[in-house]
Amino acid sequence: MTLGGRLIRAAGMPAVCELAAATAARSVEAAYASVAVVEEGRRLAIQGTYGYPMVLVSHVPLELDNTVIGRVFETGRRVISVGSNAATPSPASRARYRTGSFMALPIRSRGEVIGVLSVSDPIGRDAFTKADVSSVAALLPIVSLAVGREKNAARADAFARAATIDSLSGLFNRRYFHSRLQEELERSRRHQTPLTLMMIDLDDFKRVNDSLGHLAGDAILCRTAEILRRSVRLFDVCTRFGGDEFAIIMPGMPKTSATLVAERIRDAVETSPPGTGHAGDPRSTVSIGLATIVGGTTPRGLVAQADQALYSAKRDGKNCIRVLEEG
Repeated sequence: MTLGGRLIRAAGMPAVCELAAATAARSVEAAYASVAVVEEGRRLAIQGTYGYPMVLVSHVPLELDNTVIGRVFETGRRVISVGSNAATPSPASRARYRTGSFMALPIRSRGEVIGVLSVSDPIGRDAFTKADVSSVAALLPIVSLAVGREKNAARADAFARAATIDSLSGLFNRRYFHSRLQEELERSRRHQTPLTLMMIDLDDFKRVNDSLGHLAGDAILCRTAEILRRSVRLFDVCTRFGGDEFAIIMPGMPKTSATLVAERIRDAVETSPPGTGHAGDPRSTVSIGLATIVGGTTPRGLVAQADQALYSAKRDGKNCIRVLEEG
């Protein structure tokens, strides 16, 4: 299979870069190779290696000013060293290299440098030839397409995730809540399994916001979100429903188990330190409403039931849990 075919089958940036590094090294019989890719904030990181373990460099940021790879990225011009006596700085000072011969070539996508392919230490000879440089350069168009594809895919994933996340709390947002609730209701109907919706509202939050300010209110919201995350299962869906209200979709969760989780949340909020960190500030409490169904209802119907239970908790003095169940 051609390099292009193998790169098409490779899934994820590390796999693409490992394959590109290995192919480049083998094409010129080199001992080592690497592929560095630009990340957010113009930070270069090695994503694939050949001849040495990736773990040695996976968490090492590359400085743009003081490295050959950084220079190639900044200038977009290749750097070639034919041996250790060349004027160009060489990686040969590092113990693993036998010679000072290496090449570092820019990887471009749509005219922009997005990474650097480096090959070092020819096997059984002291220097790379012009033919070797041409062989590696011939791989760049295919490598560029594959690396660019993975960067675009990662960017698209990041945008998609950002569209579902509440920027303050880090929980899912209301838009995502509605799409997942529909899915879970359909699954509950198909398998006749319970589905619980928990609605959570911070008590007297407006008073706290008005007296302490919005920064204090934001701290309380973030602290509450963290308590919710720690209190539920990995596959439960924690969302910021809006303002000071949260919602948790709990697939397969019967009323009795959901009530225990709700009490754990209520107690954790009540006993946690003040959200602003000042001892004199008021502690938060929450009111919680639960609705559990098995099978049919609509998303709006289930939300209405959980809201009704929440309003009952508010009427009954706050800082408590109320349950409404429909069979």
